Amino acid sequence: MAGDSSRPVVDVELALIPGLRTVRSDSAGAFRFGNVSPGTYTLRARRVGFEVFTMEVRVSADQAQTPRMSVPLRSGGARMLAEIKVSGHRVMYPVRLAEPYQRVARGRGAFFTRELIDSLQPWDVFSLLDRVAGVRQIGRDIAVTRCANHGASPGMPGNLHVYLDGVRQTNFNSTLRRNAFDAIRDVVIPSVQLVEVHVSINTIPPEFADDACAVILLWSR
Repeated sequence: MAGDSSRPVVDVELALIPGLRTVRSDSAGAFRFGNVSPGTYTLRARRVGFEVFTMEVRVSADQAQTPRMSVPLRSGGARMLAEIKVSGHRVMYPVRLAEPYQRVARGRGAFFTRELIDSLQPWDVFSLLDRVAGVRQIGRDIAVTRCANHGASPGMPGNLHVYLDGVRQTNFNSTLRRNAFDAIRDVVIPSVQLVEVHVSINTIPPEFADDACAVILLWSR
């Protein structure tokens, strides 16, 4: 295994195709394939800094000795890679919302940050919820598609709950029933820092799960 200067090249990956059996050249630039079945193969040699080299190799069943070959490698030279640009921006939020913003970073749910809210310029929170798949307003209530089959049997969570700054605003267990619509209608957009919508029980933060099949978390500025 020799480079442009006829010196041995170490740690070259060599492959026999088909079959893709691979070996690497040793400190002397030597390599060996053992127990190769008769047939015609393509020998491929490659190493960082050199051009990929291929050649045809024929192995016959009646060869008296192991065929020997020299594989010349040509330096590939330095190549200019395409420019990579990395951009980012600083997200400012109250320290008390560190955990909710960690959920934003993980991306498990639908989120409307203050920056996104400003860019969308919605009329109200309902306008944001209309953008979430599976969530829709029906009269004076909010329906979540994935909640339709929940609550059909005892022990199955079946309510869409709304929390404001971590405090539940909905109530389905008393005569003073308060659904998601009632809990959201008085929240004004300028006061909102972050909206989280979790329409799957798999993404609902444990501390807000209770008897919920979905939750909407509102965080004030």
